[in-house]
Amino acid sequence: MGFFGRRGGFFGARGGSWTMFDTAADVLGLTPVELFAELHDGKSLEEIAETQGVDMEDVQGAVQAAGLEGRKEAIEQAVEDGTLSQEQADWMLEGMEKGFFPGGRGFRGGGFGHGRAFGFETDDV
Repeated sequence: MGFFGRRGGFFGARGGSWTMFDTAADVLGLTPVELFAELHDGKSLEEIAETQGVDMEDVQGAVQAAGLEGRKEAIEQAVEDGTLSQEQADWMLEGMEKGFFPGGRGFRGGGFGHGRAFGFETDDV
């Protein structure tokens, strides 16, 4: 069993974001430590949501929004750092909004894999 529930590792095999973890905990009415303990005890995020009386779709939506916001902030930071031009950033942000990149609203391809840890498959991200 993976670190984050029964599917994959923490946010899938390719890494993730503590902000997204904290967001899931917040929506569930738990502290991050409490959520970690529940997951470490072998419960899935879906089981925890059910126990907490929270709709899994609410958890998924909040986590997706946090991930999208984090990627937007990273793009903005890259512009500030000079590693990405504003034109490149605008192109990337537009692509995310149209669903052409992982984390965009309509993304249907492979990618970061963090969605699987939250009880939905990549096609749902």
